[in-house]
Amino acid sequence: MNNMQAQVRDFRLKAGLSVSDTPRVIDPVDAQRHIQMIRDEFEKELVPALHSGDLAGTYDGAIDLIYFLVGLLDDSGLNLQAGFDLAARSNLSKFGPNGERYYYRDGDGSGEPDGKVKKGPDYFEPDWVMLINQLIGAHARREGTIVSVHNPNGLKFPSDPAV
Repeated sequence: MNNMQAQVRDFRLKAGLSVSDTPRVIDPVDAQRHIQMIRDEFEKELVPALHSGDLAGTYDGAIDLIYFLVGLLDDSGLNLQAGFDLAARSNLSKFGPNGERYYYRDGDGSGEPDGKVKKGPDYFEPDWVMLINQLIGAHARREGTIVSVHNPNGLKFPSDPAV
């Protein structure tokens, strides 16, 4: 867990909000609360600040939005740094073998915004399920359980006295 996620976890624990040390699907009520907080921060704080050219408001809204998103990851038991590293590797694979850049352009029929980076010939999709299974496996090794994305509650090792 990186420092940012640790700080958000500290806040969540002090606020009595849930956190998880292992990846899990959060319940629908908590999911809706996360959605509403993220939407409110984006629509009521960040967008107006961007539209008005308010640099301090943009900074505040963007950081608060990051805070809410990191809170969602922590509640879901997902490691921010591991996910960010995977996304960064995938995003960097969008460029060609010699650093060529590919962009969407207005009128190209893609529906993507002008200037958005396209996926180049060496692009690879991040394997989120593999990463989640690695995160679950790391937690399971610490706890002595066998788990996967398809069995998030885990099975105790037969050598475990509790079995």
